[in-house]
Amino acid sequence: MANDETFIGGVPISKVTGNEGPSGDEINIKGSQLKIENTAVTTDAADLNILDGAADAGLVAADLAEVAGAAANGLVAADLTKLAGVSASAAELNRTTNLGKVPLSFFIAGNLGNTAGLNTRGLLIGQDATENTADVTQEDNSAASFVDETADAVDNGSGDVEIPDPFDTNDALYVGHTSRFDCLLIDVATAGVGDDVSGETGWEYWNGSAWTSLTVADYSAGFTTGASSYYMLFAVPSDWAATTVDGGSSLYYIRFIASADDVYNTTQPIIDRLVPYPITSTIGGLHCPATGTITQVSTHATTTSGTNNDSVFNLNNVTQGTAASFTWTKGAYADNNSSINLDVTEGDILVVRQVQEDGTTEFANANFHFNIDVDAP
Repeated sequence: MANDETFIGGVPISKVTGNEGPSGDEINIKGSQLKIENTAVTTDAADLNILDGAADAGLVAADLAEVAGAAANGLVAADLTKLAGVSASAAELNRTTNLGKVPLSFFIAGNLGNTAGLNTRGLLIGQDATENTADVTQEDNSAASFVDETADAVDNGSGDVEIPDPFDTNDALYVGHTSRFDCLLIDVATAGVGDDVSGETGWEYWNGSAWTSLTVADYSAGFTTGASSYYMLFAVPSDWAATTVDGGSSLYYIRFIASADDVYNTTQPIIDRLVPYPITSTIGGLHCPATGTITQVSTHATTTSGTNNDSVFNLNNVTQGTAASFTWTKGAYADNNSSINLDVTEGDILVVRQVQEDGTTEFANANFHFNIDVDAP
């Protein structure tokens, strides 16, 4: 037999070059080990169809660079585990190893809503802990002065937290905390009265470069509803950043600001307490089953809401102090595959708070289903 002649499965091949087989015929190698020494061999993606187990055919990590669309050509997850030194991006691994999604589902019986839950603050999963640490500062913009109201804001029943009097354009009341929060307790001692308080005031947050309008469910209606305790709820902004006020500590602030002069032109409000409920202080919740990113949520209820307002929820990561919001369309029994983006680690504690409701008829007996896109190992 000539030195340059090679036999495979009893078939002689002479001077094989490139990807050509003898007379253009295809050679299937199955259940046998192919060993080629001192010979350059190249393959294309279609050649993978002839492999029955990548390791048995001697495919090494370097060959992957020449393989386009491995998953589409029959390379399965089990084959990848046999390869040494394979490096691929997370997106490529998701295609080839079918890491997929891990579900996280739960059922809530009864009516949903901003006042539902164990603490009647819209916390549907988990329980708020008592929280009395906040920074409260009032700003008289025209006088360029600040007054620290922190001590007065955390005591109970004193009626000693005031806002600038008169409450003029760009005057503000700041509430800050070391962690992000989505609920604020407001104890009103004396209700404010003005001609157009709701139209001349608003809440804002710091987005890292500017104060930005914040949509809230404020049951005190700008401290005007009456002398009682109220809650204010809001979706946690994804770009909420810490900042300083009057040279103090860097905190997550929201502020109540005037857009006109003498807003409370009849009666100036007086407040007993302003107490934020940070995401990180919640007790209990769901244990996250995997590490990755929650990207989708689907919901279904046996009783639909009215058609006044969409329902808005915060999914809070208590462990990391982060949150993402999602919306359930008003009047829809099911709302499938809404987008959400929340990074999670296996074992993180997750809770759900409703921060906007229909206001008349709320969703009831609801299923929530989240999909976690699992990180590549």
